[in-house]
Amino acid sequence: MQNLANFDRVLKVYYLGPIRKQLNESTVLLKKLQRDSESVSGKNATIPLHFGRNEGIGARPDGGALPAAGRQSYLDTIAPMKYNYARIYITGPTIEASRNNTGAFVRAVESEIKGALRDAKKDMNRQLWGDGSGALAVCDDTAADTTVVVDSTRFLTAGQLVDIRVLATGATIQNGEAVPIIAVTGPTTFTVADAVTTTKGAHVVTRAGSVASVGGVYTSYEMNGLANIVSQVTTCQGIDPAIHPWWAAADVDATTNVIDYSDMQAMIDAIEANDSTADVIITSYPIRRKYLDLLTPDVRFVDTNEGKGGLMKLSFNNIPVEVDPDIPSDFMYFLDSDTMKIYRHADWNWMDRDGSTLKYVSGFDAYEAVLYHYGNLGVHKRNGNAVMTAITP
Repeated sequence: MQNLANFDRVLKVYYLGPIRKQLNESTVLLKKLQRDSESVSGKNATIPLHFGRNEGIGARPDGGALPAAGRQSYLDTIAPMKYNYARIYITGPTIEASRNNTGAFVRAVESEIKGALRDAKKDMNRQLWGDGSGALAVCDDTAADTTVVVDSTRFLTAGQLVDIRVLATGATIQNGEAVPIIAVTGPTTFTVADAVTTTKGAHVVTRAGSVASVGGVYTSYEMNGLANIVSQVTTCQGIDPAIHPWWAAADVDATTNVIDYSDMQAMIDAIEANDSTADVIITSYPIRRKYLDLLTPDVRFVDTNEGKGGLMKLSFNNIPVEVDPDIPSDFMYFLDSDTMKIYRHADWNWMDRDGSTLKYVSGFDAYEAVLYHYGNLGVHKRNGNAVMTAITP
């Protein structure tokens, strides 16, 4: 006869391994990044940066005084841990109906497991390509209406719980806390039950609870992402590139418009000038098609390599050109994946510190299970990466 202890085992044995594998390989970036648990202490990963050479060198005449002693220069940067979760919910009748059959239980909860897996993958992928702010969309002007206008609804779905917050302070606007999206009605509009008023650029839409106002300051609990890391102007991990110019991306071309070989090579050259080597180029589906258009007139399909199943994958100067669905449609990133890591306290795991994976939901004939991941994307060499933006799709 089955019991909750056996159901716990089903969740761990049948699902935990596959879940970890699929989550960790859910994106091109995640597949290439190393993991680091050794550098994490307390709630942070401390990353030492080497930014200065020993300047105690120089030519002198015969018998002249030796150069003053010098030393290497280092600076520590901090990648704070971020905490991501996924929950599943199983009713008592579901458990009772499968009490004598482990296979029946597996089938009964499979849709919940797969759904949580799919949604966790999608959200972590979005975070890794974001700027760490947790913003799903930036609001446009909405005048006391139930149809909210934003810059894009690409990360919004019907039924999703969102907050509408003031970008300057993190505070929620009136009728803007834990709001269910009724429907996504267009590429820049979605509907809610109660009318809201938003101002262009001043308000953002976030996942409910993923952002807060802490001491009147906008505070995000989401992971850092490449939109913040591959930048020449943003403060990253507590270091401002305006003060430390070496802490900036190798190149950010925001005037590209029409993609060409020269622009792409300029990105690679900028990275190589900083003693790094680009090992992957990641872009969107539209820009990959634009790159393919460049190759077609010259019949340059020799610039490909073979992928799984015999499919041919594009490359540039022997660097793979990959596609990710969550990159902005007009971006192309040139990355040295060795410059970044996923610093983590814990890989994806079931919350079972009390010895039980399935936990009774107080007041309901139901149980829940929680997946968690403690970690963050950290970088130790921003200038090993570059990006082209504003490419015409």
